[in-house]
Amino acid sequence: MAVTVYKSSDASAPVLTGVAGSLITLLDAVLVNGYGAKAAAGWTKPFSGTNLAMYRNASPGTQSYWRFDDASPNTTAVGREAQFRGSEAASGISTQTGPFPTTTQLATSGLAVRKSQSADATARPWIVVADAITAYLFTLPGDFTGYSACCFGDIYSLVTSDAYRGISIGRGVQNSPLDDDDRLDDVATVGAAGVLTGHYMPRHYVGQIQTAIAVGKHGDAIKGNNQGTIGSVGIVSYPNPADAALYLAQVWVHEDQGTQMVIRGRMRGFWQFLHPVGAGVNDQDTFSGTGALAGKTFLVVRPTANGQGLFIMETSNTWETN
Repeated sequence: MAVTVYKSSDASAPVLTGVAGSLITLLDAVLVNGYGAKAAAGWTKPFSGTNLAMYRNASPGTQSYWRFDDASPNTTAVGREAQFRGSEAASGISTQTGPFPTTTQLATSGLAVRKSQSADATARPWIVVADAITAYLFTLPGDFTGYSACCFGDIYSLVTSDAYRGISIGRGVQNSPLDDDDRLDDVATVGAAGVLTGHYMPRHYVGQIQTAIAVGKHGDAIKGNNQGTIGSVGIVSYPNPADAALYLAQVWVHEDQGTQMVIRGRMRGFWQFLHPVGAGVNDQDTFSGTGALAGKTFLVVRPTANGQGLFIMETSNTWETN
């Protein structure tokens, strides 16, 4: 399945601003229509409204729905933020069945996407890495050092025929310029226990009851030094002296069962950097995998919103797919 990297620096790329509707224009171009020399990721847009859009991922994905509200859903933030929420089904732009998060878990229109520090037409840099099933959005709103980030689409599930492997990850606080309200860069700090703010899936792994759940994610807590921010303070020397290699870990999704946990699956195309964050890599560097990662290519997106970590995105057509 084709994985594409979209950037605001591309020819004919849409412009992201603090004006209502600019995120819908961006997502239409990236997910549905394509632009310039870039083909669309392969999603559909079954429902729309004024500065509103419902996007649906493709088969063999869950074909779930994600509703984006870029009509200034927070009257204080206005165009600085949009909001989104996933759902198992939808019959109209404002009719979602099996939402994740639910309106009880998170009121208003859902998780926030920080677009810009100012509600004006100032262009803000952005990156999207997506295929027809899963999308990652990184923006540089200017409020803080680093990328604000969100994810919507499917994970790779360890459950056979998991019809509820969709995930929504974003900011759980509305109208916030604070870096620590970003959530895609969160990883669990106590093994694989505990859920994380702003992480939701439509059902538990058994899938019997239609109610959204909060989930968590984790990487390699030992090599990654267990600091709670993806790629922040890895402790493997760069490069590793024994084999001159760069080391990554997969990012796992888990459900909290109190004193125990269930490993649900893995984030598609999203990796943890296991070296000190300042060691030899810069924003938008690319590299190729070797050994067990041969055939994969990667993109560095740094820093995370708090300025301490970095994202490693797999850019080859090698994302795990159920």
